[in-house]
Amino acid sequence: MRVLLLPSWYPDDGDPLAGIFIRDQAEVLASVYDVAVVVPVGVTGRRSTQGVDGVLPVFREPFSGRVPGVSAALNAYRRAAERGAERARAAVGPFDIIHAHVSLPAGWAAVDLGRRLGIPVVLTEHLSPFDPATGAPKQQEKIREALTASDAVVAVSPHLREQMRRFQPDLKSAIVGNVIRDSFFTPSSEDDPGRSVRFFSAGILTEQKGFSVLVDATRILVDEGMRLEVVIAGDGPLRMELTAAAADLPVVFFGALSRERMREELRACSAFVGPSLHESFGVVLGEAMACGKPVVSTRCGGPEFVVGSEAGLLVAPGSAGELAEALASVVEGRVAFDPEAIRSSLVTRFGEEAFLAAIGAVYERARAGA
Repeated sequence: MRVLLLPSWYPDDGDPLAGIFIRDQAEVLASVYDVAVVVPVGVTGRRSTQGVDGVLPVFREPFSGRVPGVSAALNAYRRAAERGAERARAAVGPFDIIHAHVSLPAGWAAVDLGRRLGIPVVLTEHLSPFDPATGAPKQQEKIREALTASDAVVAVSPHLREQMRRFQPDLKSAIVGNVIRDSFFTPSSEDDPGRSVRFFSAGILTEQKGFSVLVDATRILVDEGMRLEVVIAGDGPLRMELTAAAADLPVVFFGALSRERMREELRACSAFVGPSLHESFGVVLGEAMACGKPVVSTRCGGPEFVVGSEAGLLVAPGSAGELAEALASVVEGRVAFDPEAIRSSLVTRFGEEAFLAAIGAVYERARAGA
């Protein structure tokens, strides 16, 4: 089967982390299917490019980034997707299925492209929070068209599916979690149970990710005389503010890390902390679990799907007190988790083989018109 992947976000030199979880899916799919990626790029003055990203042929197609108005901008994106798909088709052959990620803009463009090419469309939604009803009427219209005209719709968690159904009550959708690269994120063979307690967290430094709550929770623990270290990886608009707030605390900011360095830090930590205010899934939580590490996270949508009782603790989002209490239970040894059980719970549900089986079933239903 030949799959045309159309993402709303995809990594590039300017933003190597944008949609990295979509590239992960593409690379895993490429182990079974022939996959080509078409990326419309909203810039002016740039030419079409064709390159190879690892094992993936990637066709980047520019369109004007200065088009005014929602409809005009989406139409410009759609035309770029068509041009990119035509170049991809000429280079690798006709496609059997289109897999789009996120309703706007990719999903909406994909259903139009699917009609033109006469092939089914699968749409995976990732957006958090998913609340189109607060957007402009034109956006709502096009999101609804993407959802209802796709041959199969996938939500990455039950919570996200419920949000989607509130917008489109009769929506039929499958739940397929994001893939976790369990062949790359693996436990360390040199784990040191006697090391000091070290919590690790990572993400874009924005309000959504809840790092200010983690800083506040750390202060509570320090004031109670507990000894611990907190490492936060990532960059973003709140970095200076967070750094200032944590200046007198045992909190270290590492900035953005490579995949290899992320694995090192996950292997070295006592537990991973995910303090987000809302998440549709929580890929980094799964990466920590694949390394056999327990997770302390929030009940904010996706984490409830990813983190079971065998793998960690969940607290209310935005509550520094609850987060501090959960972290204290790790510091004081009041909770213990089996690394093998943690990893097994992840691999059997969200590992590469599990993902391929689940998304393969969705592809077959879409092609059969079921």
